[in-house]
Amino acid sequence: MSRRQSGETAALPPLPCRDRLSLVVRKVSKKLAPAGMSACVVKPGFAPWCGSANLPAQDGPAAAAAEPRFLIASIAKNYMAALTLRLFEQGTLRLDDPIGKWLPSQHPMIDPGITVHQLLNHTSGLDDYVGHPDSLYRRGYARIEHERIWSSSEILVEMVPPPRARPGETWVYSTTNYLLLKDILEVATRTPLQRAMRRHLLDPLDLADTIVIGDAASLVRDDLNVAKNWLDVDADGVVEDVSRDSLAWLSFVPHVMFATARDLAAWSQALFAERAVLGDTSLDMMLDVYAPIRSAEDPMIVGYGLGVAEFPERLFDGKRAVGHLGWDFGWMGALVHVIEDGLTIVVLMNTNDERTMTEAVLGLWSEAKCVRLAEA
Repeated sequence: MSRRQSGETAALPPLPCRDRLSLVVRKVSKKLAPAGMSACVVKPGFAPWCGSANLPAQDGPAAAAAEPRFLIASIAKNYMAALTLRLFEQGTLRLDDPIGKWLPSQHPMIDPGITVHQLLNHTSGLDDYVGHPDSLYRRGYARIEHERIWSSSEILVEMVPPPRARPGETWVYSTTNYLLLKDILEVATRTPLQRAMRRHLLDPLDLADTIVIGDAASLVRDDLNVAKNWLDVDADGVVEDVSRDSLAWLSFVPHVMFATARDLAAWSQALFAERAVLGDTSLDMMLDVYAPIRSAEDPMIVGYGLGVAEFPERLFDGKRAVGHLGWDFGWMGALVHVIEDGLTIVVLMNTNDERTMTEAVLGLWSEAKCVRLAEA
């Protein structure tokens, strides 16, 4: 829901389960201290509920101005896929375009016949450079050169492993796909990714609290109201405040986006519930998932479409739930949209704790069921 609808939102009744949602956040956040979390639940017909714990923001609508932003990590893949589909709708590119059409000079191990569609749903067969032995994520946070700026060409030359499979043969989650996709999007739009995102997606929805970073070297946390992140740097079981470290090294990933839980929930509702971002055909293609998926890294993901993950229906009362997960050093996030109910749940954390993240999402979902009871 955009700020253009703020007057309409103010007239909506509050969620009847808002006190119980706040209790879930406070209870679960105790396991994260000194870190915390921000959450938002949106259901059509009710005012959005947002709450936080162990953070400067407070529960309730008045907290919007003080709500901190979080790095959303791979959740940004959902926005990149939506931008790609917008360009497809405009006739700027085709999903069956081979990447060689847009990026004629690439690493010899990258098949130029891989299609844009295969990049989007991770069926290109390309292995993930994040898993390369020299990757920042394999070397560990303590060994990161925080001030170093990475170019996509450096990453492609130095860290792309041999393919895991032939294009279209199987599903392999690989950020390599979205590194190539970023380059394609910038060629197709003739503009940096952050400007294209702003123009085509964020500004039309008035998502002013969502920031796309193009030049990581110029990223200043204080200017962005970013929640400090906490990380167990030396694996001693104690998290440390790493918010003073430079974030220039985030140039290592193709998507650097910061957002509030409120903005992320508004994006989800606009995309999946209101269908205000993509036409029906494009959204149907986005939700056409490759399945089943069995991923040891992300057991919550059972299918994957175009920049969108599908989650186990058994966790959501047999209803179809889609969205995306995000992880980076000191950050975690989950965007879940339950299609049948038109309900979005967002949880953002400024530390790494997968079990607590799952507990928060399922706890909010359990309490949000009262929305359906109230409507009945």
